[in-house]
Amino acid sequence: MIYDVAGVGIGPFNLGLSSLLDAKPSIKKIFFEQKPEFGWHLGIMPKWSTLQIPFLADLVTLVDPMSRFSFLNYLKNERRLHRFYIYENFYISREEYNKYCLWVSKQQEGLFFGKRVDEIVYDSDNQLYQLNVVDVVSGISEKFRAKNLVLGTGTQSAKPDFFKDNEPNHCLVNEYSYRSEDLKRTDIITVVGSGQSGAEVFYDLLLDIEHNPYRLQWIGRDVNFMAMDLNKLALEITTPDYSSFFFGLPDNKKKSLIKKQDLLYKGINKNLLKAIYDYIYENYETLQNRVSIYPGVEMLDYQEKNGSNWEILARSLSSDKEIKLDTQAIILALGFECVEPSFMNGLDGVVNRNSKGNLLVSENYTIDARNTIFVQNVGLEQHGVVTPDLSMGPFRNAVIANQLFDCDYYTPDQQFTFQRFV
Repeated sequence: MIYDVAGVGIGPFNLGLSSLLDAKPSIKKIFFEQKPEFGWHLGIMPKWSTLQIPFLADLVTLVDPMSRFSFLNYLKNERRLHRFYIYENFYISREEYNKYCLWVSKQQEGLFFGKRVDEIVYDSDNQLYQLNVVDVVSGISEKFRAKNLVLGTGTQSAKPDFFKDNEPNHCLVNEYSYRSEDLKRTDIITVVGSGQSGAEVFYDLLLDIEHNPYRLQWIGRDVNFMAMDLNKLALEITTPDYSSFFFGLPDNKKKSLIKKQDLLYKGINKNLLKAIYDYIYENYETLQNRVSIYPGVEMLDYQEKNGSNWEILARSLSSDKEIKLDTQAIILALGFECVEPSFMNGLDGVVNRNSKGNLLVSENYTIDARNTIFVQNVGLEQHGVVTPDLSMGPFRNAVIANQLFDCDYYTPDQQFTFQRFV
């Protein structure tokens, strides 16, 4: 069989696309994910953590509010819709969002989990892509052919060069939930990173410090632990209107704007910052010698000291002072980055790249001359800070779906911002 589209990766973005494509059963689709089932950032999911966006920015609602894959329909099917109405909370927990996405993934055909795409090659004679797909459990491989590709393999925790693999009490932030109990048995825990994920890990450890004897340290490179800018006019930057405006700007202007807009996607939720401060204030008598916070400090390396003890080597970005901190456990929360999967090697000469070798993403989210390879959460340099935003996913998916349908099936809202971007 020749599929109209094959998707690699089933995270929220590709799951949302599959949901929109479901409106036309004539489209032959197939999506692959190496995980055994849907799971989104399971390694950092404290019970209390919530999405940074309202529930209306689910997989489909902003472009297709009548879709059977909406969050509200999920609640209806779970017989919890009226309870949610009484709950009166716009911001759902990340755990509930994950359960919603898992539910959606089980309502559709053409989604295959436990399947890893090892290789993709382009058949220029037939203008098709051939995918070699391996079953993660059995190791058996199969070949699939498709006219179009959608690449949504997601991001990975940033790993600095000095990170030492296989140390029992050192981990990247996406492993935290799996290893937190072991980490809490150490005497000194250091969280590194001044963004949302670092703040979440720090707060989660802070809440449990009464029941464990550890000391807790938090260091961040930014000069301060800054709140995410979620004022309503700022949020108009995360709309299709602004995205279209941004795409048309010269490259040097884009680069400058992205730096100025980093608090739209790199800051910390202000309620979380408040909760951290309030907890320390309310428990200061017991915490004053057990909790330390260091803003404007960059971790450079760490080395074994003795036994289970390590020494962090860092410097102050304000004073250039050298800083050494003792620790036993280290959690690196240095953000997330796109890492090109190895199967991209088979597409050399097909995809478009700039002089630095980075993928060039067109206005319609393709990376090839024929407009047949679509990408998710790629192209920050071309599309701006909306690229990783969950609320932008339905719009991007509507653009992709319309191209696959070869018609304007979805008509997402446009030109609705109060600001005029010129």
